[in-house]
Amino acid sequence: MIRFIGINHFVGDKDLYSDLNWHIKPGERIGFVGDNGTGKTTLLRMIVGEVEPVSGEVSIRKQARIGFLRQEIHSATGDDTVFQEVLKAYEAEQQDADELHRLYESIGDTPEDKLDDLYERIHELEKHVRHHNAGEAEADARKILTGLGFTQEEQDSPLSKFSGGWQ
Repeated sequence: MIRFIGINHFVGDKDLYSDLNWHIKPGERIGFVGDNGTGKTTLLRMIVGEVEPVSGEVSIRKQARIGFLRQEIHSATGDDTVFQEVLKAYEAEQQDADELHRLYESIGDTPEDKLDDLYERIHELEKHVRHHNAGEAEADARKILTGLGFTQEEQDSPLSKFSGGWQ
């Protein structure tokens, strides 16, 4: 869960948020829509801790994982494709799946007094890995890109092929 509690924020003399109180419940999917300069990216940057509100608090549940694909893609001069860039959003889930696999392999070598902690971590990872099926990442990425209007050929094209606005 993400909570915005009494958020006040401005840029220059422009008031972006005045006493914003809002929460995003676990499992909710949201989108920010609005004109340029209305604070959509600022709100996202508050969530990931890159921007502090002038006053108020952003509270995020302890075990929450936030995925944030930046508007500015710094690797656009490289050979990464659009598809590869989108897959980067799934790296955390893949790391969790890899850790879970390593933990299962280590059970036999773990001292008995450490097993409770090991089982607790496995339980946490199991919930996350099941909720975010890393095995479906490629299909999900293709679906997202198709929904955004990218053809299969464009999805497999290097980012450097696209203009700055498309990147």
